[in-house]
Amino acid sequence: MFKKLKVIVILLLSLTLLTSCNFGLALPDNLTDYRGKKTMNSILDSLENGDKESLKKLFSKNAINDAKDFEGQLDDFFELFNSGILSVEDISYSESKRVSHGQAVRTGTGECTVKTDRDRYIFLFRICVRDSNDQNNQGLWAVRVFPAEDELFYTEEYDPIYKPWGTPGAPPDKPLDVPGIFTPQAPEVIIENEEDTTFKRVVDSLGVWNKNGIRNVFAYSVMAEYEDYEEQLSALFDYYDGNYQSFERREYSEKEHLLHGNVVILETRAVYEVKTDKQEYLFIFYSTPKYNADGKMRGIQSLRVIRAADEALYFPDWSVVEENPGIFVPQE
Repeated sequence: MFKKLKVIVILLLSLTLLTSCNFGLALPDNLTDYRGKKTMNSILDSLENGDKESLKKLFSKNAINDAKDFEGQLDDFFELFNSGILSVEDISYSESKRVSHGQAVRTGTGECTVKTDRDRYIFLFRICVRDSNDQNNQGLWAVRVFPAEDELFYTEEYDPIYKPWGTPGAPPDKPLDVPGIFTPQAPEVIIENEEDTTFKRVVDSLGVWNKNGIRNVFAYSVMAEYEDYEEQLSALFDYYDGNYQSFERREYSEKEHLLHGNVVILETRAVYEVKTDKQEYLFIFYSTPKYNADGKMRGIQSLRVIRAADEALYFPDWSVVEENPGIFVPQE
């Protein structure tokens, strides 16, 4: 009798554990921490051994298929880390779960600081732990890395891209939602004026697929008044291709004038020639960095990006640029 009772108790405990797992109760902290450390160690081991295939195997099938030039991203990642890894510190990891129509998705977001013999870097990663609807989503989804000294630029100044999915207050489109490996190379820009700063932020934001980075330097009045601004912004990210390599400022001018007595407006116009590893572009800016009567009017008013080879077809008159606020790329 005692033996039968013991068997029944064991079976009930087993069923309880299995049921808890199936219904997605919160995992113990030590288990989620272990998963985060294991994932990070696997990434770093692949880098240390120069083993691209082992790193690729960590990614989900859908992430590889949906990423923009995954093989090129993989090459850039290993090229950045061709030096020895000395230490890993400040590892943090958390998981969240969402359920929709009976389908459960559990994701994890991790961060750590990696010191090499050349620099210190911050690693961010997103992993799909479980997707009951599509197993091809399970695995690494996104890895992002940038120099630790640029942390404020890539986090606080723009969107805090280290925030997990579903964090209150997080913006709707976060770079960690974009699949692949990202190793942003900030342009070496000599800052001489406000337009140079604006240009740098735009190119950096394109390099990490950070739409809010561009929103932050556009005049709020433009974004608020034009319904198709978001479509224009998406079209710009689809149009721009490759990793930044160099730039040259072709044209710059500014004009400060008074409007209605004490209202001071500074208007700037600039053209930059930009090279990526895949294409050459012209960036054409019309901005109002100073507008002392209305802060919502400060920022980029109009941005046009065209391939350098198409300059004869699409380069506009400045009157066209100034009279048409928003973002414009050729419609192909």
